[in-house]
Amino acid sequence: MKNLIILACCIALTGCPSTNGIDIGKWRAVSVDSQRVCYSFDKSDVLSDYHIGLNESGKDTVLTDSGYYPVHLSYPETCVNINLKPGNEYYTIYKLNGIKYRYEFIIDNTWNVLSLKQSN
Repeated sequence: MKNLIILACCIALTGCPSTNGIDIGKWRAVSVDSQRVCYSFDKSDVLSDYHIGLNESGKDTVLTDSGYYPVHLSYPETCVNINLKPGNEYYTIYKLNGIKYRYEFIIDNTWNVLSLKQSN
């Protein structure tokens, strides 16, 4: 019984391992403008999954995604129409040619897209 209590305390103190989605995949930039996000301009690339979200005050909100089932999109369908607003921090997680990628960025008030890549 005492061992069970110690185990429960250890789990409560350390918590469960998790990821918050943003740390998934290799870093790869995408093309961003005010009306769309393009994952590739190469017709031979295949986009099979994507999520675009807003990170506002530490809270992640998914703005759009490819849905529950994988898709099979090639250019020009690898460009997703979405209205982004300046002054916000966004992220995207996607799978291109079977490889998971991520990209985090801020759009400043003059529409410059600034990468949030952290150096390793």
